[in-house]
Amino acid sequence: MTDGTGGRNAAKLDEASVLARFVPDTSDAVGHVAYALHRGALMAFRQEFHARHARSPDAVEEEAFLVGEVSDARIAAYRTSASGIVMPAAASGTPKRKARWPWFGMWIDAPMAPSGQPEAINWRGLFTRLIVLLLAVITTAILLRVLFVKS
Repeated sequence: MTDGTGGRNAAKLDEASVLARFVPDTSDAVGHVAYALHRGALMAFRQEFHARHARSPDAVEEEAFLVGEVSDARIAAYRTSASGIVMPAAASGTPKRKARWPWFGMWIDAPMAPSGQPEAINWRGLFTRLIVLLLAVITTAILLRVLFVKS
């Protein structure tokens, strides 16, 4: 970006102004992660440019890259990606499943250790597991009788 005199424009993109575009409030964690994603893209641009042209990009080439990087649409895309990193359950829209006890699962969405007030008992799941256990015992008894017990 040059003005009519051929010199650099006063609206040059420096790191402080780029950071201010990404992080308007210093307590904005999503903005900080979005800025980190932007910095990663800038470093990748520099590496790819160096690999293609065997030199580092000069200030004009790097500023041309930064113009696209700090556009409102690109910042919004970085913030969307960053919100998925900072708050993955909220970004997907589906709550995370609570951990279940292996096999027993007597409570619906029970925590790892039972609380003082457990959720409602899943009777269908409990009876299904008991029937499977009973069938396994009967099958084992029949197989032991047929294979190992001689009359």
